[in-house]
Amino acid sequence: MTETPLATATHPVLRLSRRAGLVLGGCGLLLLAILVAVSVGAIPVPLATVWSILGNRLAPGLVTPDWTPAREAIVWDCNR
Repeated sequence: MTETPLATATHPVLRLSRRAGLVLGGCGLLLLAILVAVSVGAIPVPLATVWSILGNRLAPGLVTPDWTPAREAIVWDCNR
């Protein structure tokens, strides 16, 4: 059986796509870890609420706020 040039692991396109996949996967895992950490912190905030608050802050009007200002402060003002 003969291998095509793209079938070898040393081909630059495959190395680049593998690296890109690892970086994207790592970023996804990091985001998930941050969201879970905020959700199960000292004051628990449901994960769906964390996503809603972030979505509302990044794209205002995307979701209807149904959380308290205190919960929004817990999620958004994490550096204080």
